[in-house]
Amino acid sequence: MRRIVLSAIVTLASFALLGGVAQAAVPTVANLSATDIQGVSALLKGEVNPEGLATTYRFEYVSDGAFQTGGFSAALKTPLTSAGQGTESHPARAAISSLSPDTTYHY
Repeated sequence: MRRIVLSAIVTLASFALLGGVAQAAVPTVANLSATDIQGVSALLKGEVNPEGLATTYRFEYVSDGAFQTGGFSAALKTPLTSAGQGTESHPARAAISSLSPDTTYHY
């Protein structure tokens, strides 16, 4: 059986204008382990807490070779998905496919 390995890297920053003063308002995110890794597909998982701000999320993923040479500049992206603007964490999920076997991916 050929394996696909996925690892997670989290980056997130956003800003909001509150009371006429720009303040950092950072929704929280957590990547969880990818599951359902089969053949050339996988299910990416995470959690998003909008912290009261209108928030969208997407997963970006790139092969290890491309990551080593250019970081996420060549990353593939899942569609933007609304996380709403609540204050509780909820699951974030994205199914990806067309992965190369025997390749490590970062997301």
